[in-house]
Amino acid sequence: MQIQSDNEREEGAKSFVNSGIKSPLFLNEAQRAAASKEWASLKAIGPIPNYLSRQVIQWATKNPADPRVPEALHLAVNSTRFGCTNKETGRSSKAAFDLLHQKYPTSSWAKKTKYWFKE
Repeated sequence: MQIQSDNEREEGAKSFVNSGIKSPLFLNEAQRAAASKEWASLKAIGPIPNYLSRQVIQWATKNPADPRVPEALHLAVNSTRFGCTNKETGRSSKAAFDLLHQKYPTSSWAKKTKYWFKE
């Protein structure tokens, strides 16, 4: 399996978006504009695993007694393995991993989460 660099992934995404594939004919101009705006918003968020990890860590910090927190942290770490990544993803993965193992070390979710993922 060949691992792509951040630049290669970005170029691949650009080539897909700019491939000349036209919007479906059934979309009107307002719908095309809305889709373009939505795409720009999603792109501004960055890789979803980073966003998800930030949101889960913030939620877990505010709600440490919530029984769903360990599972959410586990899922955040896993998303950094299987989702799109960039150079910040390792930091996000480690932060979720560390919080899970520091606050919930005996949970089944901590036991299932043996690794964090650098990139």
